[in-house]
Amino acid sequence: MKKIIAFYAFWDTPSQTTVLKTLKTLKNNGVINCEFYDVDKEIELVKKYKVINVPTVIFTKDGNEYERLTGLLPSGIILDVYNQ
Repeated sequence: MKKIIAFYAFWDTPSQTTVLKTLKTLKNNGVINCEFYDVDKEIELVKKYKVINVPTVIFTKDGNEYERLTGLLPSGIILDVYNQ
């Protein structure tokens, strides 16, 4: 099963656009499966996934990471990678 693991920060403008708007809209419309984590609250997960920048969007299939993107991302790129 495919899943996106998205790390964001409320204080970060690209996080607001990429994660809190684009990804949440895609998830709410049933287009993607996605989990959201605030880097300021989920310190252990940040360490586990070695997140350095926000936003970080990790694409997984059957629990294995197959792509990682950071920064401001348009929905077209997110969907292209998700549908690989």
